[in-house]
Amino acid sequence: MSCSGLRFLMLTVARWSEARFAVNGEVVGEVWVFPSERTKTGREHRIPLMDEAISIIK
Repeated sequence: MSCSGLRFLMLTVARWSEARFAVNGEVVGEVWVFPSERTKTGREHRIPLMDEAISIIK
């Protein structure tokens, strides 16, 4: 894992597998939206993204 990847995980408090299998379409505006198929609970999950996390994605 790169330094940027680890930093992104710390900023979002996401699980490693959620970040690893993320796709561009999951980021809507400033929110990272996980579809229910990819979550442990089977429900959609949303993580608000800070400016620093958005800059890592770009």
